[in-house]
Amino acid sequence: MTDWDLPLGPFRDPLIARLFGYWNDRRAARIGPARSDIDPIDFPWILADVTLVDVVVSDVAGAPVRFFTRVVGHAIVQRQGFNMTGRWLEDFPEPQFRQIIARSYNSVVRARVPRHGVRDIVLDGRRRRHEVIILPLSADGERVDMLLAALRDLPRSDLSGADRPPYGPIGVGPVGADPP
Repeated sequence: MTDWDLPLGPFRDPLIARLFGYWNDRRAARIGPARSDIDPIDFPWILADVTLVDVVVSDVAGAPVRFFTRVVGHAIVQRQGFNMTGRWLEDFPEPQFRQIIARSYNSVVRARVPRHGVRDIVLDGRRRRHEVIILPLSADGERVDMLLAALRDLPRSDLSGADRPPYGPIGVGPVGADPP
């Protein structure tokens, strides 16, 4: 079991939980709301920690899905020390973290379900303690064409104790399933 195999929630950060509730209210019975169904004005309380990503599928059979970052919240930019707004995921300068992001994004696109996780890990020489949620958006209700993600740092005390989830590679199956 990995941190991504845990059931969606329990959320440690109340703003992540609130964003999930907002997304869930707007999706109705679809895999996710359309981008036109959400308005950043509705969630100013977490906007600084949000990333909006285009899912770009090639017309060439077998070509990989690509991810183009439309917007990165200023708190994320400040924590990272660089801004990915208007850039492709492959331009992300930290290779270990980029690989985890790519697997996570691809997992949401393939499974067409949100992903939620808590991490306490060292990547690219940097300690990362955060909670993250990646939510699919879909214009046609069938294909994931955008991702709405939020990443919030967690205090060290929130990552200790008996309820600490196991950490390991990112699973790519549906929430609650064993990774392939």
